[in-house]
Amino acid sequence: MTILSDDPGQSEPRDPVTEANTDPERLRNPGPASHRNGWWMLLAIALVTIIVRLALLPDRDGTRALDPSGDSLAYVELAEGLRHGCGFARLHDGKCLNPEIDRTPGYPLFLATFSNFRAALIVQVLLAGVIVFAAGAFVYLNWGIGAALVASTFIALDLPSIVYAAELMTETLFTACFALATLLALYALNGNPRVQRLLIPMLGASALLSFGLLTRPIGEFGLAVPAILVLLVSSAPWPQRLGLQLLLLSLPLLTIAGWSLRNHAVAGVAAPSSIGASNFFYYRAGGTLAFSSGSGWLGAVNQLGTRPENHLTSDAFAIIEEHPLAFAEMTTWSLLFVALAPVRTPLDHILGVQQSFPIQDPGSIRLRADLRTLATSPRAALVTIYRNEFDGSPAITALTGLQMFSVILLWIGVIAGLSFASTRSYRGACILILAATAFVLMLLAAGPEGTARLRIPTLPFLAMVAGVGWTRLATRRRAQRRRRRIQPSSLRASPT
Repeated sequence: MTILSDDPGQSEPRDPVTEANTDPERLRNPGPASHRNGWWMLLAIALVTIIVRLALLPDRDGTRALDPSGDSLAYVELAEGLRHGCGFARLHDGKCLNPEIDRTPGYPLFLATFSNFRAALIVQVLLAGVIVFAAGAFVYLNWGIGAALVASTFIALDLPSIVYAAELMTETLFTACFALATLLALYALNGNPRVQRLLIPMLGASALLSFGLLTRPIGEFGLAVPAILVLLVSSAPWPQRLGLQLLLLSLPLLTIAGWSLRNHAVAGVAAPSSIGASNFFYYRAGGTLAFSSGSGWLGAVNQLGTRPENHLTSDAFAIIEEHPLAFAEMTTWSLLFVALAPVRTPLDHILGVQQSFPIQDPGSIRLRADLRTLATSPRAALVTIYRNEFDGSPAITALTGLQMFSVILLWIGVIAGLSFASTRSYRGACILILAATAFVLMLLAAGPEGTARLRIPTLPFLAMVAGVGWTRLATRRRAQRRRRRIQPSSLRASPT
């Protein structure tokens, strides 16, 4: 692998697509009005992001803020437990329950900070605006205002992000922690300043990653990309790179170790969360059995039955080793589903289309079965899909179509932007880090449980790459038109 040169004076390859809009001198003295107003345009998109999400916030009784999954209620009870002296344990019917080991304290601490949950939702909305502005600003500084506006718009108008910002769920907070930490580290490493000046930004990024892990424990596996971020992007000497890399990972690793020790002390579980083993067994191993046998996921779970907590991980690996092809098929299919799926159930909840949600197979499993039926009985399959998946609602159907259109545009831009990925330049390494982070976070959700909700943390990273990609496509298109205009008419004429 070719890493950025250790020579801080080495220049990056010339990039005709972004060179005109990203020269440091031009950014300090932009000249054209469009560049002078670039920051105001990004701020305007961030404000629109906030206004749209504020308009969807529930009324003061807060019932619509509780997600139908039941997770919201668990977070509320944990926050109430913190307020009433239960420690990190749920307060249910006025009584403190056993110490919590399934969930981590990040989001309950966030909720407990505010006097009421509507205030917490407002702060979530403000965080969504911060994400939009920060992502746009980073792209603007490196690839120009055009790419920045595209990236910010993708994030601002993402319907799953809009829906979950109005619920007491971890998505917005976790996304803010992970995205802002990555952008802070990448921004600090640009220009190879003295290492002393990098200490505070790296420590800040480390703190954000640490709180992100306390918000959603699965984030510990998402550290795979931050674990190589400094080594890949920095052009400092190797000893300094290693020191900065260790600094970036220091607080997250201490958080994982510390909370694991706490869980072991209160329940004998030496992990940040006990829910990881359960999800791995019932979703990944259960999904593998579902794909292997052709049965639904619920049938596979019933076949698995209950197992002792300390056997879940080893039993899951045994099932996966027995059906490796089914596991690969399940993972690939689930990854595609997470990458493309629209949000539906919370949207039903917010619009009042459906208030009760029966237990059923996950969306990726249902879609697979629907596609098989579609090949044999198209009309019957379409009627079933409209009734079961869209609840017979024209509004849900239209919003689903808009989501699919938006996500396809996003992925077209991502594919085009990946052509910038490289280890030979700072900007190329940034694209590589952004794309790799999105892929790792989606891979962590690539099981039957995967939904559009679990794509939300990847959106800022995907949108930034897509902004660069769409700018590249537009620039190529303009260049082709320009060449056609200046080409002599004799060369354009067809031979007789």
